[in-house]
Amino acid sequence: MNLYPNPKRIVSLLTILFTLLCGIPTYAEPFQIVTEAFPPYIYEEKGEIIGMDVEVLEEAARLAKIEIQITLMPWKRAYSMVETGDADGILTIGYKKERESLFYYPAIPSSMGVVRAFVNTSIKDDIKNLEDLKPLVVGVLSGHMYGEEFDSCEDCLRDQSTGYDMLLKKMEAGRFPVALGNEAVVFYTIKKNALAGIRPVSYVLIEAKYYIASSRASKRGKELNEKISEALLEMQNTGQLEIIWNKFRLSR
Repeated sequence: MNLYPNPKRIVSLLTILFTLLCGIPTYAEPFQIVTEAFPPYIYEEKGEIIGMDVEVLEEAARLAKIEIQITLMPWKRAYSMVETGDADGILTIGYKKERESLFYYPAIPSSMGVVRAFVNTSIKDDIKNLEDLKPLVVGVLSGHMYGEEFDSCEDCLRDQSTGYDMLLKKMEAGRFPVALGNEAVVFYTIKKNALAGIRPVSYVLIEAKYYIASSRASKRGKELNEKISEALLEMQNTGQLEIIWNKFRLSR
């Protein structure tokens, strides 16, 4: 009879016990979050990804005691990666009923914004509704939602761009007279690129809510959503969410 236990077995048992007691996950890889540049919500500056939604996500991750890694890429690619489970979550995405089969959504949005119409100098009158848009070519971003009214409009003529820089530079150059966009992002892009002759009009399409959505196809998507949801609720209750939103409020 061996009175001396195997040292390797003791180490293994102690490791398991330590993991259970401390709540350390068995994986060390961070949750992979993908999105596109969407300043001032998300953008890269001097090699660092920053912005309002980034601060919200980082604070939520800190409260949830999880590691995250954010990667910027074109929106269609980011959406596809979360759809297939190659990424765990996507940042700053709008809610749509048909997306519930693909994503878990927290109850609380990470941010909000107003999506409205903008015009160049070729338009002198106000644009107040969808009927005013129908005779015009409208600049939009590929893969973005603009509300049920415009998204379902079969008579609306669209010119697609892959980002706000392209969208607004094309409009300034006269490629189309009207563009739709989040007003905070449009004002930021106008200032950054020193664009001229672009102004907002009355037509507001939606007051958008943006979320940190998690992939249903990812093995860790449900866990990510549960942890982020709990952290966002805490941030809302303590006022931290409002503090971050107020920090990034932009004027025209």
